[in-house]
Amino acid sequence: MATNKSLPRVQVRTSDSHLDLLHYQFRVLETALPPARSLRYQVPALLSEMGELYGVLAKEVRDAKGAPNYPARQAELGDVAYLTAITLNDLGVKAVSPSYERKVEGFGLGTALRAVEAPYCPGVVFGPATVACMKFLAPKVPKPSSARATFAGHLQRLWCSLPYLAEVLLVGSPEYAPRRAAARTDVGVARLRESLWQDVLAANVAKLADRKDRGVIEGSGDYR
Repeated sequence: MATNKSLPRVQVRTSDSHLDLLHYQFRVLETALPPARSLRYQVPALLSEMGELYGVLAKEVRDAKGAPNYPARQAELGDVAYLTAITLNDLGVKAVSPSYERKVEGFGLGTALRAVEAPYCPGVVFGPATVACMKFLAPKVPKPSSARATFAGHLQRLWCSLPYLAEVLLVGSPEYAPRRAAARTDVGVARLRESLWQDVLAANVAKLADRKDRGVIEGSGDYR
């Protein structure tokens, strides 16, 4: 697996310069295939995308003695964001409750992630969401509204946590050196985190739009 590649340079719409959950959902649903609009697909697919990010980090250790593959990290984070967003959309959530943002911020997630080696960082963020996905998948009975609401809450917390994971996994990329140098205060660090997260979302939207334009949105393979 190739490592130390530059992050992809993508063409970003002016309207995509800042993507909140609703705007991001709107953009990715433009390319979503009908089968993707089912919780029966979305929940196991989300688990699969989480596993693919673990796989990237594992291969870094196996193939390159830990050299970061920043483009692959960014791409897999974008895929996790995509599945989280469309699942939230189909659960009826178009905006994250501020209470979840406060919970994640109050947890000190950034500090917790920086204390963990890169291959294990996703587990800090994905662990609770993985358990929630498994509970939602079983048993095979119709889900009451309370179960859907509880699951939606877990996914909102996941959505709020992903920028912190993006910060830890991507901030070391050479492309971000000027932004790192400017982030000397808590406010600066928060702005850097949001900037990294917006890059993840914009790259994901651009990737999906490009696949649709080339007629390869349907199919498999990360690099089709």
